[in-house]
Amino acid sequence: MEKAFNGSQEHESAPIPLTSQQILDQVEDINTIFGKTQKKLTGKTCIWKKRLILFDLSYWSDLDVRHCIDLMHVEKNVCDGVIDTLLKI
Repeated sequence: MEKAFNGSQEHESAPIPLTSQQILDQVEDINTIFGKTQKKLTGKTCIWKKRLILFDLSYWSDLDVRHCIDLMHVEKNVCDGVIDTLLKI
């Protein structure tokens, strides 16, 4: 990212985070196509490339920290719970 840095300080404030409803409105019309046949979208208005399947969950729009869900740890905790239940630990 050397080209993006010009050596000067930035004094602007951080952008306002989008609400979950604003994000859902932006990604509702995205059609995800897998493979290399997908054309690149141009323009600054197209910040989303794909629509996660997680957006289909009923509670997804209510989560405040959607980016903090770590699939690896969730998978491990579920697996540990199932094994503990089967072995009656």
